[in-house]
Amino acid sequence: MVLILRGRSPLLFYKKFMINQNTIEKLVNDCFEGSELFLVSTKVLPDNTVEIYIDSDGTVGIDDCAMLNLYIEEHLDRDIEDYSLTVSSAGLSAPLMLLRQYKKHLGQEVSVVKKDGEKIIGTLKEADDKNIIVTVKHTSKAKKGVTAKVKEQEDIVIAQDEISCTKILLDFNL
Repeated sequence: MVLILRGRSPLLFYKKFMINQNTIEKLVNDCFEGSELFLVSTKVLPDNTVEIYIDSDGTVGIDDCAMLNLYIEEHLDRDIEDYSLTVSSAGLSAPLMLLRQYKKHLGQEVSVVKKDGEKIIGTLKEADDKNIIVTVKHTSKAKKGVTAKVKEQEDIVIAQDEISCTKILLDFNL
C-alpha cells in the first residue's frame, strides 16, 4: 500500500506487484523435486493470472494439481501478490514441448508439423535434444474392398529446431 498526502486528505493506493515467472517456476520445481512430476510451461499475464501446465513420467491426477496449487498458495502472500492461479495437466491434445515428453511417448503415433509447413505422421521411434525419429509407413494402393498393405517403412529424422508442433494422435478404435 502506498500513502500519498495531498492537502489534508491522504489518498491510498494499493500497489499491485507483478508476480515473477521465475519465482513461479522455482516453486513448481521445488515442489516436484524427487517426483515423476515436472513443469511443462508457465504463463504470468499482466493482471497476475498465473497458468501452470504440468506433466509426469506416469500420469497426472487431480490430486497432483491440487497439491501444487496448495504448495504455491503456501509460498506466496495474497496480500502482496494478488493473483489468480490455474494448475492443469498438459493434456493429451497439447503439443509436446519438452524432451521428457517426447521420451514418455516413444512408440506412439504422432503428427509433426515442421516450420516449413510439412506434416509428417508416424510412430515416434527416438528422441534426443537435437532430433526426433518418426517411422512412417508407406502403403500400397488397395483395390476396392481390399485392405491396403504396408509396403515399406521409412525412418525420418527431424531436427528439433525444425519442429513447429508435435501432437500425439489418439486412436479411439481400440
